[in-house]
Parts: sequence; structure tokens; C-alpha cells
Amino acid sequence: MLRNSGIYENHRELLIAAACGLCSAFLFVLGFFGGFFASVVLCFAFLSYGKLVGIVSSTITFAVIVLLNSGIALEALCVDIIPTAVVGYSLLRNIKTNGKIWWYPESFVLRDLVLVSLLLLVLMSITTYSEVSVRNRVDDVVRLIIAANASIDPQGLAVLLKLGTKYFLGLTVFANVTDVISSFLIAHSICKYRKKNIRPSFDTYNISISPLLAVFPLVALTVSFACEGLSYLFNGLAIASLVAPLMSGLSIVHFFANGGKYSQIILVMFYLMLLLMCPLVLLSVVLLGAIDSFYAIRPLFRTESM
Repeated sequence: MLRNSGIYENHRELLIAAACGLCSAFLFVLGFFGGFFASVVLCFAFLSYGKLVGIVSSTITFAVIVLLNSGIALEALCVDIIPTAVVGYSLLRNIKTNGKIWWYPESFVLRDLVLVSLLLLVLMSITTYSEVSVRNRVDDVVRLIIAANASIDPQGLAVLLKLGTKYFLGLTVFANVTDVISSFLIAHSICKYRKKNIRPSFDTYNISISPLLAVFPLVALTVSFACEGLSYLFNGLAIASLVAPLMSGLSIVHFFANGGKYSQIILVMFYLMLLLMCPLVLLSVVLLGAIDSFYAIRPLFRTESM
């Protein structure tokens, strides 16, 4: 691993950091799903080679994006690069006592990711995501939907346009947090397969949240739906804060599926249901996570499920 005493001590890992940074930058510039795969590359750098290599890779990624396409540099930095670096750094934090390594808890990693994403959301709302620019983006999406399906209900499109504009900031953070977590899960699987994984495990079934993180998004979203004329930023924060109870709820689902003979099949079926009946299943999972913050569900079944 690269040491603080000299970044050039291990030239091989320096080259790996540069390669990961360049690859990630080119994927960002490609667009579409490139940003997601770019995050996977950066996650791989952190989990396989350590915090310093991951930070060097992230820095190179941003520098190359500035050179190739400066117009997307700030958005790439705030939406993907910084959140990925924060999670990578947090996942590798540990304390060694009596010969045993205690890793930074996954729930704390999630907390750091959500807080950083929300802070960056505020920054982006000031510098990039003005209400006019967001309306133009949503208009572009609506035109694509019309081009793909000319017979779609105009009233449905009007509702989509209104809600998309109102909650764009929150949906951006919501999707970003999910993408970063998914990127690390994929990178972690690759590292385990290669048997080069600094953190031996990533516990996806034991994440819990405080009652405050459960109550705030439900109250804020209720106020947002009930009241017109609220600030653009408040509406974004209201829906973005649902990430915390959602992740807690998904963690409970993984807890019950963990270790079973058909656990993978159960999870695949669950996520298919989530896609096919998104509003109902999504709301159920969010409420499950919120309830768990007040009345712990998993300890009641731990002996049977673990």
C-alpha cells in the first residue's frame, strides 16, 4: 500500500491509481451509464488498494474531466466523485485492539454518505441546478417519452413534468446514494473474487437508523405534498431524506433473506416486485425502516435468521 512517508514508494500502485483515475474519467465523459461504472472503478481502487490510492484515483478523475469536458466537472465532482470517495474512506476506517480489527460500522458509512450528499445538494442548487435549468432537463425527458410512446396520456405527462421539476434535486440525491452503494457492492464482490479485498465484509443486513432520521423525511414529505409554494430546495431535501429509512428497510429485507437456501432467489423476486409495483413496495420498505428505528425488529428473529 502507498505510505504517507512517500507517495512514490510503490510505483506499481501509483500506476494503478493513475489507470483507475483515467478509466473512471473517460467513463464519466461518455455519459449514460458511464457515471455508474466510473464509480465502480473508483470503489475498486479503494477496496483493493487502500484509502490513499482511492483518493489519488479520485483526484486524477476530476483533473482529467476538467481537461476533457469542464462543463460537467462540477456535477461529476459533487454527484459521484466526492460521495464515492467519502464512502471509500469511511469503509476502510478501522481500529486495532488486542490483535482484532474493528471496522467502521456500515450504518455510520450510510450516515456519512447521506449527510455529504445533502450538503452537496445544497451546493449544486446554488451553482448548477437552478429551477429553470431543471425544468429544461425534465422537458427533455418528457420529449423523449413522447417520442417513444406518442399515445401516452397528456395529463399524465403534465403530472410527470410538475413532480419531476419539483423533486428533481431530491431524486438526484436519492438515485446517487443508491448508485454509490450499488457500486461498492459490485466492487466488493469483484475484490472478493480476486481475493484482494482490504475490508473482509460489507454487512448489508444490519443497518439501522435513529428515530430522528425516520421521522424527519416523513414529516417533511407530508408538508411538501400538502403545501404549494415551498422552496425548491426544501422539496428536494424532503424526498432525498427518504434514503435513510429506505436503506434501513432494505437492510431488514436482506436480514431475513440472509443465509437461507433460497436467499438469492428471494432477493431477486423482491427487487422485481420493487420495480413492477414501485410506489407501494417502496412505501412499505420506507415505513418498515421507520418502524425499526423505534421498535427493533431484527433482534426478535436474530436466532432464527442468523
